[in-house]
Amino acid sequence: MHSGTPDGHIPTRTFGSDVTPSPEIRPALPDRALRAALDALPHPVLIVDRSLRVAWANAVAHADLGGRDAVGRELGRLAAERSADVLASVAHRAWEGAAPESLRADVVAGSPSRRWLAHCRRVDEALVVLTMTPLSSSPVDALLPGEPGPAFRHMADVAPVMIWLADADGVCHWFNAQWLTFRGRNMEQERGDGWAEGVHADDRGRVLSAYRRALTDRQPFELEYRLLRHDGEWRWIIDHGVPRFDAQSRFVGFVGSCIDVTERRRLEEDLRHAHKLEAVGRVVGTIAHDFNNLLTVVLGQAELIRCELGAVPETARAALGESVADLVEAVERARVLTQRLLAFGRRRQVVRESLDLCDWLRRFGNILRRLVREDVEIEHRLAAQLPRIELDRAQLEQILLNLAVNASDAMPAGGRMTIEVAAEPGEDGRPGVRLSVTDTGIGIAPEIQARIFEPFFTTKADGVGVGIGLATVRDVVAALDGSIRVRSRPGDGTTFDVWFPAEPSAAERVAPAREVAPSAPCRPLRVLVCEDEPLVRSVVETTLRSAGHEVVVAARPSEILARLDAGAIGAIDALVTDVVLPEMRGTELARQVRARLGTVPIVLVSGYAGETEPESASCSNFTCFLHKPFSRDELLATLARCAECPARPPVPPAAPPR
Repeated sequence: MHSGTPDGHIPTRTFGSDVTPSPEIRPALPDRALRAALDALPHPVLIVDRSLRVAWANAVAHADLGGRDAVGRELGRLAAERSADVLASVAHRAWEGAAPESLRADVVAGSPSRRWLAHCRRVDEALVVLTMTPLSSSPVDALLPGEPGPAFRHMADVAPVMIWLADADGVCHWFNAQWLTFRGRNMEQERGDGWAEGVHADDRGRVLSAYRRALTDRQPFELEYRLLRHDGEWRWIIDHGVPRFDAQSRFVGFVGSCIDVTERRRLEEDLRHAHKLEAVGRVVGTIAHDFNNLLTVVLGQAELIRCELGAVPETARAALGESVADLVEAVERARVLTQRLLAFGRRRQVVRESLDLCDWLRRFGNILRRLVREDVEIEHRLAAQLPRIELDRAQLEQILLNLAVNASDAMPAGGRMTIEVAAEPGEDGRPGVRLSVTDTGIGIAPEIQARIFEPFFTTKADGVGVGIGLATVRDVVAALDGSIRVRSRPGDGTTFDVWFPAEPSAAERVAPAREVAPSAPCRPLRVLVCEDEPLVRSVVETTLRSAGHEVVVAARPSEILARLDAGAIGAIDALVTDVVLPEMRGTELARQVRARLGTVPIVLVSGYAGETEPESASCSNFTCFLHKPFSRDELLATLARCAECPARPPVPPAAPPR
């Protein structure tokens, strides 16, 4: 602080009753001509005496700074407390002969108070002139504490982000148009702590604590939190705050900008979801492949036993036949489970067909009834004359099974599950069909509803569920261009509505007829089999031999190629090979066999349907693909079709139709 008197005191806080300048300190006031010129200036001009009182003011100063009330007053009394000492010091230094200086000051003599850029200089030995420019017309108004000027307000209001200002005490006092529009509130409602009312309760404590730390440290900060939009939706925003300092490096508050990052977070979540599914898919694919090998062995052996039932004594034949039928049914149910795993891991090929949802549900009802507890009553409400939809049967089974199991788990003491099918247009007006599954269970709390479709999110006890059921349903429905929504209240049950679009020109289209194999028997073939799994290899060999075919088996591709090169195998009529083999893939083995023997019909077998079938299509028209697990009839019919010879019609499976 510069001294203003010999004792070092600047008289900015001392006020006497006599405000007339004494002759010793009275400056030489301007003459009439000069006064007229100064009165014509558009901004206030003050002449300050050595006691730092206003000795004269021009016409604009009279109007803007309080008129004649300013004359005779101490210069410090014209400024707000934060500016008073600085303004007085600048005037005092001008009297002492210092170079001209400029500063920003809040002048409160007028009404309303305004901010000014004050320029103080000594004109001659007895005259100090203070000229003042309103900061409302200056580009630096944005740097000042308090209310921003028009230039800053205009710039902030047209900016595509939300902007706010806070003072040195951390009190937010101004928000731009984007913020107020986003919140749907006015300036008075948002000022002070009003803005914090819109911060999500789970984020508010963290946000305010971080803001207080930044205020104390006067450091920039960046926060991510949920802010309530005017329509009631919680939106994620990133709030970036920067401290502001005046020309004297004094902290005057914060300026902040906010952007809505809700969509970005959703995209990031989708990406994390995709990466998680990809990792799970690789694991699931391996498990499903091994599981399908085991199911192929079980199903093959069960059907071989069924073929020999005629040799069993009549007293035991019926019981053994029922056991075999139960075994085949268990394999069918396991096959559905494997398809669910493969669909979740996106490792299964999608085959769409035209379906009547009600007809399909009537056939699938028996399987569904066995999967739901006996204390859960199932009611069907099926509309008539529905439009046909184009779906993959396995995916449709997966959707209903997941929703049914979920509904059953929601009713631990039993209850009613209602499955309703009705024609209903989509949100975009397209015709479609709605499948609804309603339970009378415990319901779902709102905070849980927001997360039920997240992968691996579950409210069930450890070991009961892993949280992939509803996540799989959501992904499958989305892949089918459908939609899913949940309606629930705690204690009042839950309804899942799944909407599927009708197939194009549904009225004119008819579901494709099921292909029927020729009835004449297939001629005996010489078949080369390559399968690395011993149990599966044994089942395939036994099944083919039982149908009258000659079979040559090998566990590894190198064994087959070596024997072919040595002439130890001779001519063959067909090759049956697994796709996933040691040393090379089955498709590569097929190419090398054909390079040696010509166009040999190929049957590719694998549990990785979605991954390998495109490869099989590139071999030739004499290539067929067989999914594991397969039945005896499926193996023989596929081989006959691939070798272009008639085949026996398949025996109806013992398990319920899938």
